[in-house]
Amino acid sequence: MNLRLFEVPAAGGFLLTDWVSEIDDAYDEDVHLACWRDIYELRSKLTYFLEHEAKRSEIAGKGREHFLKHHSYAARVQRLLTCIR
Repeated sequence: MNLRLFEVPAAGGFLLTDWVSEIDDAYDEDVHLACWRDIYELRSKLTYFLEHEAKRSEIAGKGREHFLKHHSYAARVQRLLTCIR
């Protein structure tokens, strides 16, 4: 995983990215972000999301909410403190 998987949702942006298995541990695909696995899926998803602005906005909004709840510094520190206790 790379930082864009956190930076784009944190900023409220829509993210279409290449899939890696670790994404499933942090986000729900097609709910918080979108992924592609091969060039055909990339082409299909690019076409779809370019034509469906409302869906892009919905995914971006849910991605930001999810980031703030689970991946922000505050959320991560809380989780760490819970583990320590």
